[in-house]
Amino acid sequence: MADNQKLIGEIILEDLKVEGIDKVLSLTMLKAFIASPTLRYKIWFRLGSSMKGKKRWMLLYPVVYMFYRHLQYKTGFQIRLGTKIGGGLRFLHFGDVVLNASAKLGENCTIFNGVTIGAVCLGGLAPKVGDNVCFCTGAKAIGEITIGNNVVIGAGAVVVKDVPDNAVVAGVPAKIISMDGDKKASVWRH
Repeated sequence: MADNQKLIGEIILEDLKVEGIDKVLSLTMLKAFIASPTLRYKIWFRLGSSMKGKKRWMLLYPVVYMFYRHLQYKTGFQIRLGTKIGGGLRFLHFGDVVLNASAKLGENCTIFNGVTIGAVCLGGLAPKVGDNVCFCTGAKAIGEITIGNNVVIGAGAVVVKDVPDNAVVAGVPAKIISMDGDKKASVWRH
């Protein structure tokens, strides 16, 4: 799982690396920032999450929040500021991505469009997701469950039970179809 003591700059650098950007303030970063709404969303999400509720950012936070909300509508992502998400987050497509505020995502997670990670009921707890997990198009993870490291959740799968490390799951409800998730999850990290 993500280390909560990381500085916001370190997390943003990890997010940039998965986009193929090695140098901050480079021409490549500027091009990606302009061309990619998902990259802009991640950066404003990280900044807003780090500033939320802190007095010293009281004047700047509304501006950051405004940019974040604009990109939230533009991309279709519904992720509350402050949601615990590790560095290296990657969105391959935008649209209809919903993460419950109580969800916890580890490092290097990949999320396709149509993914929901949520609670069973209003006020319920959402899944805890390990590192290097890939949620394919339309995947759902619902309830207070744990998803291990190096897991691939297939397109349209509905996960309602714990998933062990290195599993590939598919179906409704999701069932383990293989245990070589470490090989398959690495495909989306590069």
